[in-house]
Amino acid sequence: MEGKFKRVPALDKCFAILDLMAHTKKPLGISDLSNALGYHKSTVFNMVYTLVDLGILENGTEGKFRFGPGLYALGKASGGGLSWFPRSIPI
Repeated sequence: MEGKFKRVPALDKCFAILDLMAHTKKPLGISDLSNALGYHKSTVFNMVYTLVDLGILENGTEGKFRFGPGLYALGKASGGGLSWFPRSIPI
């Protein structure tokens, strides 16, 4: 499929954040993520808070983030056809 589509760098970065959080298995802050991935703090900040707004992440204690209920619902939907998208997101 190479060459037939253009990768979206923001999605690559978003999934890198989620992957790092999954492998670290502990809440991480904006600086933790930014330093580990080499992304600008403003980029990480905006992506993380978008994920919080979607329910994929939640803001825990001391400014650290962890997986939220939206991620669980998304995983559950992959096996059973449930919908996790908030009604406000156009599809």
